Amino acid sequence: MSLYWQALAAPEAERTVSVRILDASGILVGQYDGLSGRGKRPTNWCKRGWRVRDVYDLSVSSSAQPGTGRTELLVYDTRSGGRLAWDGGTGQVQLCDVVVSQ
Repeated sequence: MSLYWQALAAPEAERTVSVRILDASGILVGQYDGLSGRGKRPTNWCKRGWRVRDVYDLSVSSSAQPGTGRTELLVYDTRSGGRLAWDGGTGQVQLCDVVVSQ
């Protein structure tokens, strides 16, 4: 999965990205947590206006229920572990639906 980031402003602190796959029953069956760029492009290097493509390789657990699941994106403050809220929301964004099959 590829995500494209654009820095609207320089981040105030380092951020951790969590990309998750949930199966048809809403159970977490795949996850990546870490710094962007697999640690090679941490957010504290960003400058306003920079655009970055970030690739996440996710594996789905063999216990996943077949059907339409979803992918979610969360971003955390790396130091405190607190989830960042976007646009007054929960800080959890659904990216797209995925089809889980066996």
